[in-house]
Amino acid sequence: MQFGTVYTSIVILTIIVTSHCYSYGQNPEQPTLIKGVYGSPAALWDQGYTLENLGVNSIFVHSGSLTPEMVQRAKSEGAKVFAEFATLNGKGYVEEHLEAWAINEKGKKVAAASWFMGVCPTDAGFRTYRMTQLQQLLNDFELDGVWMDYVHWHAQFEDPEPILPETCFSSSCLEAFSKFSQIEIPKGSTSTKASWILANHEKEWRDWRCEVIYDWTKEIREIVKESNPDALLGLYHCPWTDTEFKGARQRILGLDYSLLKKSVDVFSPMVYHER
Repeated sequence: MQFGTVYTSIVILTIIVTSHCYSYGQNPEQPTLIKGVYGSPAALWDQGYTLENLGVNSIFVHSGSLTPEMVQRAKSEGAKVFAEFATLNGKGYVEEHLEAWAINEKGKKVAAASWFMGVCPTDAGFRTYRMTQLQQLLNDFELDGVWMDYVHWHAQFEDPEPILPETCFSSSCLEAFSKFSQIEIPKGSTSTKASWILANHEKEWRDWRCEVIYDWTKEIREIVKESNPDALLGLYHCPWTDTEFKGARQRILGLDYSLLKKSVDVFSPMVYHER
């Protein structure tokens, strides 16, 4: 079967949904095989194909690209619909809300990565903004699940030479860390406080940062499950091992699988083969 130019705009991906998927009534020994398209299936439809004919039983589409017509047609062809949700992507928000801009260990606003701009994960305004968007998404569409994307502190791991800054030392982060860890931070400039924390309480700092990310996923899970108890919560995430880049997955990105496995149904590592 020839698909012509369809391959240029559609990426076929396969996800094994394992024992986490109790919502679908699956036995852990009999996982569901999900064969889906990442992105809009419009290119396939325009070529005259149906998802069912191609053996595709799911579509994974960025939340901003979903339309009622797309969801309705996909479901009519027997496919489940999963929305990608850009969680901690601050581009377009931090420029208008400077208090949400992530701060590095020198007390300066972090530079945008080559194509990614993160955010301060403890900024209350941004969190409300993002959770409101999620609730609206679930109100607008009958989804079978949500896949969280950009769930990490400001960094860009996708490139061969990743961008891995130390963040975030904003006033809200310093206050939240002090309260969580019961550690009193000495007075001084932001850079002085950052240096003191990294020199004297680095483990507590790294652990707290992981807790912040985990807390985001917990709230997202609560919102998703309240809308649809059977919906899946997935996570697109950095695929590094515990030791790659000096442990940067947990040390810099704030991804602790021992925590995240409590809130995430399906882990989808972003391997970027041969990139």
